[in-house]
Amino acid sequence: MNNQSEQFLNSFINHEHRLHQFISDEINLERMRALLHEIGSSVEKCPIVHVAGSKGKGTTCALIAHILAHAGFRVGLYTSPHLVSLHERIRVLTPEKQVLKEGELFPDTISEDELLEVFAEMKPKIDRIHADPTKGKFSYFEILTAAAWVYFEKQNVDVVILEVGLGGRLDATNAVQTDIAVIVNVSLEHTHILGENLEKIAFEKAGIIKSSHQRVVVGNLPEEAMAVVLERCRKFNIQPLVFSRHLTVKNIRLIKRTMLFDMFTSGKYYHNVHCPLIGAHQAHNAVLAAGVIEMLKAHQLRVSEKQVKHGISEADWPGRFQCLGNPPRVILDGAHTVESLQNLVDNVERVFPGKNQIFVFGASKDKNISELVKVLSKEGRKVYLTSSSHPRRYCFTGEENFLRTLKSNYVITQRVEQAWELLPPETTEESLVIFTGSMFVVSDALKIAAIRQLLKETKHESI
Repeated sequence: MNNQSEQFLNSFINHEHRLHQFISDEINLERMRALLHEIGSSVEKCPIVHVAGSKGKGTTCALIAHILAHAGFRVGLYTSPHLVSLHERIRVLTPEKQVLKEGELFPDTISEDELLEVFAEMKPKIDRIHADPTKGKFSYFEILTAAAWVYFEKQNVDVVILEVGLGGRLDATNAVQTDIAVIVNVSLEHTHILGENLEKIAFEKAGIIKSSHQRVVVGNLPEEAMAVVLERCRKFNIQPLVFSRHLTVKNIRLIKRTMLFDMFTSGKYYHNVHCPLIGAHQAHNAVLAAGVIEMLKAHQLRVSEKQVKHGISEADWPGRFQCLGNPPRVILDGAHTVESLQNLVDNVERVFPGKNQIFVFGASKDKNISELVKVLSKEGRKVYLTSSSHPRRYCFTGEENFLRTLKSNYVITQRVEQAWELLPPETTEESLVIFTGSMFVVSDALKIAAIRQLLKETKHESI
């Protein structure tokens, strides 16, 4: 999709396309605050939930948003990156059923006309700030983040859920005061930007904790990362809700391709919670979401236990163990860390035992490619090593040393679509084809006509 809104955004520097060239001096929260001041946004009057993490933060945002929408609230949801259309980054979930727009994954995204209207309002203000050479130039992500604020105010939302783009401390989403900060998890990622160890990465993510007025929810973190986050909480005299201490999950099981589990929060017990998102880690995300919901009571957003369970059971978050076809023939999962990719492999074995598996794998160049490929190594398994269309893609050459020890049968392709085209005709009927390694691979898979048709047939349900 190449529309006017994309053309406008592409006139700004896009750090998402050039993380390997990332320069921290280009990040300026004062510039972002100046734009929000120029806009005159008053959306901060409503509760704001800010979610950071190495993985799972988008899912946690979606779970919180679905719970609140099912409880009758208008929920502004800002996430990244997008899979099909940039419009899906800015959504307003409501209790009412909405019609799915052509070319969109969700029925509640900002429309092209609405986004262009917002940009037209913002343009003079952007130009005024750009006239000051000390402020520097805005980025694609900063402009889109500001647009979300403008749109959410127009839509009169009751609550805003913000997903951090990268890190947290210097992220554009951190230019506003938030009420609840969530650290879902911490693992080694973007080490050339965030730091080469867990302590430094945790420091960046804990930067969204910045006021004694905030409440904080902390997920299942490694010990060294947990120490950094808890120290940050102590600095502001905050008593956080912490996974395994105040938030626990038990009796996790998989029944008919649905996760069932019991959740315990500081104030409630949720029995037999149904979640359509597969994996024990999704149960962990769900209990963090429930912890956030409890904290929102202080902001007069009251949600019943039944509404929490209903919201989780209806959660829709494409690209996370998303099964297409009936019976399933394609799985889309943006796993991009060793842990998340191993979870995917284990879950495929658990949900579809004995099924022939074909992996289509591509990754971004800043990832640990050799370790990721090692997860897929198995005698007799077919793996297509490919490249997404994203500028940060890694391109396999066949000369990599780590390929010499790969037990799987592998084929190298230049494009995700090419991998699909090379599959024998009978393969898609008798086997599971799993697209993974990055959300950009998932995005490219969703552009393949046959997969788009499967998406329509299954209504993008993550079973």
